[in-house]
Amino acid sequence: MTYLIATVLTFLTNITPHPACEAAAVRLTAYSEAVQVARVTICSLVVNQAEQRGLPPALVAELSWAESRWTLHAENTRTKCWGPLQVQPYFWCPDKKKGGCDPVKAGLDALATYLALYPKSQEEAICHFQAGNTCTPGGRRGAKRVLHMTARLKARLAERVPKPVAILDLKRWGQGT
Repeated sequence: MTYLIATVLTFLTNITPHPACEAAAVRLTAYSEAVQVARVTICSLVVNQAEQRGLPPALVAELSWAESRWTLHAENTRTKCWGPLQVQPYFWCPDKKKGGCDPVKAGLDALATYLALYPKSQEEAICHFQAGNTCTPGGRRGAKRVLHMTARLKARLAERVPKPVAILDLKRWGQGT
């Protein structure tokens, strides 16, 4: 049944897996195949929208993993944070309620706002994204962890991309002059 839901979700959303999500999916081996497909689809949905807005895809993939494990409607019962990027509807949704609010758009709005407020330090921006107005020690640790995982994901992505072939200068090498 879960596999069917994942297949339908992938078909209906018509989303091809984003390379950042595929590379980060190595951590999903403990989950069933259906859950893996659903989670990578949600990650791809978030990361594709982030790319359209000019946000760094690897950072968004890792931040959404840290916040919700790529679950679309994840909700923290204590803080009432919601969605794949765990934002508070009161601050980031149009009617200050999650009803009628797009959790992906709200999360990306929040992230874009914090990255614009702290353009010199992604660590500071992520810390405030996770902790709010005051960058707490826990928020700082979380930001460092996300940035560390982002760097690892970027390295994994770089390994997957074939290196460009150098084109030889024909005058110097190919024609013997």
